[in-house]
Amino acid sequence: MAQEIKEALLYDFNYNFFVANTMMANVRNVE
Repeated sequence: MAQEIKEALLYDFNYNFFVANTMMANVRNVE
């Protein structure tokens, strides 16, 4: 159970990191 929670948190973190990077890249392209 703990392992599943760790994997879920890691997935959420990686997804949020990817979204943040994509948004930052879009902001740079707009300027």
